[in-house]
Parts: sequence; C-alpha cells; structure tokens
Amino acid sequence: MDGRDTIAALATATGPGAVTILRLSGPGAFSILARLCPGPSPAPRELVLRPVIDPATGELIDRALVVRFPAPASFTGEDVAEIQAHGGALLADALLSAALAAGARAARPGEFSRRAFEGGRLDLAQAEGLAELISAGSEAGLRAARALFGGELSREVGALLERLEGLQARLEALIDFPEQSGALDEEALARDLAALRARLGALHRSHAEGRRRREGARVLLVGAPNVGKSSLFNALVGHARAIVHAEPGTTRDAVEGRLELHGLGVTLVDSAGVREAPGEVEAEGVERTRRALEAADLILWVQDLGEEAPADPATAQLLGQVGEGQRILPVGNKRDRAGEGASHPLPVSALTGEGLGALREALAGALGAAGEGSGGEAGVVLTLARHEAAAGIALEALEQAEALRAAGGGLDALSEELGEARRQLAGILGRIALPEALLDRIFGDFCLGK
Repeated sequence: MDGRDTIAALATATGPGAVTILRLSGPGAFSILARLCPGPSPAPRELVLRPVIDPATGELIDRALVVRFPAPASFTGEDVAEIQAHGGALLADALLSAALAAGARAARPGEFSRRAFEGGRLDLAQAEGLAELISAGSEAGLRAARALFGGELSREVGALLERLEGLQARLEALIDFPEQSGALDEEALARDLAALRARLGALHRSHAEGRRRREGARVLLVGAPNVGKSSLFNALVGHARAIVHAEPGTTRDAVEGRLELHGLGVTLVDSAGVREAPGEVEAEGVERTRRALEAADLILWVQDLGEEAPADPATAQLLGQVGEGQRILPVGNKRDRAGEGASHPLPVSALTGEGLGALREALAGALGAAGEGSGGEAGVVLTLARHEAAAGIALEALEQAEALRAAGGGLDALSEELGEARRQLAGILGRIALPEALLDRIFGDFCLGK
C-alpha cells in the first residue's frame, strides 16, 4: 500500500451527534490542515480552536478543535492531524469534501490501521485485536479483544519464537561448524522440543475457549416432548420467544434466544422433543435436533420432575451420540409439581422461577464464564481462526521434529521443521511477508477512519 499520499476519512459515525472527527494521515497532513484551518501551527498534541474553511469557496464550514500528531509518535507512525467539529451528516460531508479538495485522498476501509501495521506501530495480531475491539458483542468478547489488542498473544507468540530461534540456531551451528560446536546433547534437545510442544499445544487447544469468548456459546435444550423445554427457554431468555402448549411436540424447529452469563454471550436453542415414534413432521424436527447437537458447546438435558414423569430413553439414546468433549448438564424441571420423594441435582420450576438462579450459575460454570478459564501460558487464548490454523501447523511441525529426533533423523530435516514452526508463528504477528490478498481481507473488514 502506497504510504506517500495523504489519506482522509471520518473517524466518527455520520448522522446527528455531538462531534464529527476528520482524520488525516500522511506527509501532507499538516499542510492540508493549514489550508483548512488557517492560523498559527498548534503545538504537537495540543487542542486549539480554529475556523474550518472550504478551500474551494473560502466559506466558513465550522469552528473546530484541531490537533497535530507528528511522526513517528502517532497511531499510523506518519504525520496525523484531526479536526474535531460539531456533529451532523451534512457538516461531516462538508469536512471530508474540503479535505479532499485540499489534496487528500479518501482512505479505504482499515487503511489507517494498515499503515500503523506497516509502520511498525502495531503487529498484525494487535491490528486484528483492534477490529475485534470495535465489533465485540459481549463483555467476554470485549475482554478477549482488549487482550489481543493489548499484545497478550503477541508476547506469548514472541516468547515461543525466541525459544525456537535459539534452538534452531544451535542446530545450524552443529550443521555448519561441527568441529567448533561439539557433540549434540540429545537429552537437552529432547527436553527443549517437549517443552516447546507442550506450551504451543496448550495455546492451540485454547481456541475452543477463545472462540466462545469471541462468538459466545451455544446451549441446546433437549428432552422428551412436554417436559417444559420451551417454558424453561422462555424463563431463561426473559420473554416468550418459544411457543408453550400442553400438546406434546409443539416445537418442531430450533428457536434461538440470547442471554449473557457473567459477560459471556450465550445463544440458547430450544429443540424439538425427542421420542421413539414421532409423526412425520415432528421426526424432521428431531433430526434437526440431532444435527444441532454437533454445534452445541453445552447440552441442557431437561427432565420432568412431575408426579407422573415418564422415563426418557429416546433422549438418553440420542445423547449417547454426542461428540468427545461436549458437556451435558441435566436439569429437572417442574419442581413445583414434584412429589415429596422426587430429587434431582439441579431442580427448577420454569413456572414459578424456583432454582433459575442456581441454573444460570451452573450454566456459567459449565461454560467457563464463572472464572478466568484456561488457555496457554498466563491464560492467553486464541480467539481467531487464522491464529488457530497457524498454531496448528506450527504444532504439527514441532511434533514432526520430535519424531525425527527419536528416529535418529538428520539435523537438516529437524532444523527445517523448526523453521516451518517459526514461519507459522511469525505469520500470526505479520513478521514475514504475507500475501496481499490476506492483508486486504484482514484490513478490508475494518471500518472507514480506523
């Protein structure tokens, strides 16, 4: 991307509002600012009041606060200027048009952040964290984005890279200068490879939790017809989203609702009741429930505590097919209708609200929302699919290096595997040349002015 021109964009949303901010970046930022806002040049990072003049007509557009950020101490690493005017769609259009008339070019989506990356002000993971910060949809997602933007993942990946580089340098010395380097310490090499693989493996496995923090978790309610799944769904969501009726089999398609547990966004999914001999239409609903099991992070098995509660072998059989690592949380509904001898580890009543607080806490605990969760070193987690894919390839390379060492493979081949692991991890931070199409896709998702 050409960094020699000066770009301009609105850094605030258009429409009625208190403030409109126009941002300029590039070698001509200060000269364009002087054309638009005549007067003595402000001191760096000092807000001053100036008139804003249309360079084409000489008319006053507004009176605004202006500020300069000389390179390299700016967001992009270039000269940056901002004009903070009053809000309003027409005023915002007039400001941007004036900047373009004064010699700036309209910025593309994410171009300010891309220049910050190319100028070394942010690494690629931090730049992606900035985009996540803006689009976060829950408190957990916001915390994860803040950690990514703040460099937590960058520091962890940087530490892994440093250890890989040191290990590969030792191998290369043994290859190129065997007389001076001495004999290979097989035990030390095995320990180092195992420690690196364990640390990277923990980071790679953290993606499931990181994805939940970023995207939220999916909780699927399953159970026999008429156990009160829809009533419980409505009680948890907080409004009547699902149809509730005494007739069994009312729910024939998945119904979704959102709630938040300790800051974690949760999509609650009400499914069709499961029984052994459903009708044709209801059978399709059961089949959709079967497919929904695969996408669920947690399965809430709703059972009936009523006085004449039937057994639920059909649901039990279905839950026997869930994938490895999927969790099932049994809950007993209709506590208000249970007999004296009825008991359940998690009894609730969707009708009266009894036990709903305990159920929410149990859900939060099962989803890892009640605590800090687990992850790599110092709780670092992978939230983005790009990072997870690169870490996975790097982990495979380390595992291959361990296998080569155990089989007595050559040092050249072993060093090559370490080099592949380094390349993949360096790609997470943008420390190697990456395809322009990838960078265009990453920064193209940013908003204008960021």
